[in-house]
Formats: sequence, C-alpha cells, structure tokens
Amino acid sequence: MNIIGIGNVKFIFTDELDLVPENFPKPVLQLEFEVMLPWLLEEKPL
Repeated sequence: MNIIGIGNVKFIFTDELDLVPENFPKPVLQLEFEVMLPWLLEEKPL
C-alpha cells in the first residue's frame, strides 16, 4: 500500500482489491482517496 498526501487529500494505491471480479485481467491496482474537510457549524446566539 502506498499513500501520498497533499494537504487535506490522501491518495492510496493498493493491490488489496475490493469489488473487482475474480476473472478481471491482472495486474490491477486500486486507487482510493480520502479528503478531510473541516466543518464549521454556525452557532446562533441564545
């Protein structure tokens, strides 16, 4: 598994496959990505 991070984004390359049929031609790499988004909730004064 190789992970490349750029800011709040991570790209993951792996040969651990999900949702790929058994008879799919090999070799296969799976690309996953993750984005970290900060969520700010506006609070109303009481």
